[in-house]
Amino acid sequence: MRSPTFQLPLLALVSLAFCLPTVSTAAPTTPAATVSGIETSDDAVKSAFQEAGRLVAAAEAEDFFENITDSIVPRLRHRRSGLICSFEPGDRANNVHLYESPAILPGDDVSCGTTVAGVTRTLYATRYSTPVTAEQAIRQAYEEIVQVWKNPELYKGERVSLESEALPQTYVLQMLVEDKQGRKLFTQANTTKVGGWIYLMRLTGPADQVQAIQLLGGMSWLTALPAPEFPGQD
Repeated sequence: MRSPTFQLPLLALVSLAFCLPTVSTAAPTTPAATVSGIETSDDAVKSAFQEAGRLVAAAEAEDFFENITDSIVPRLRHRRSGLICSFEPGDRANNVHLYESPAILPGDDVSCGTTVAGVTRTLYATRYSTPVTAEQAIRQAYEEIVQVWKNPELYKGERVSLESEALPQTYVLQMLVEDKQGRKLFTQANTTKVGGWIYLMRLTGPADQVQAIQLLGGMSWLTALPAPEFPGQD
């Protein structure tokens, strides 16, 4: 991987978005309590656990997501697909959604979103009743991008990527677009298929932070997909 050049504001928040281990070294101020299977006296960890719980409750998704928060980053896991959702702590854009469709079972089409330094990231997991390939999913993402944004064009600049042998085959789409105010943005979509599940990630942020957004996308993808041994729940 080529060494990228970053703008500090986005890089400073990257560790939160990727659930990298972050442990408070401050002296405990409250009695220890069990959070996601561990004992902690860190108020920030408890707050993150509670925030993740509120997100699930707001979406009425308790049957489909489990709270796996064990650090200052709120984290959820979709029980059926194994999708891991991490959230920028306290961000108002944090969300969990269940989508309804006559052709898809309840809980088989979900998403979770957050915003990191002005970059929006949404993760999706969908099990279609009629088989869909990852290639078809990336084509659908392309169609949605060109319909939603102004002046869409394929990004042809330098790329920063993260690779892992554990990752399944992934399709990546990167484009430059404009919003209604004429602001130039960089948007990316990743798709892959594991078992019967299609996983999709969407990222959109300022066009002058392309490399940092690409790294954000790479690390988010690595941490969002389920482990190969994840059994899933029907």
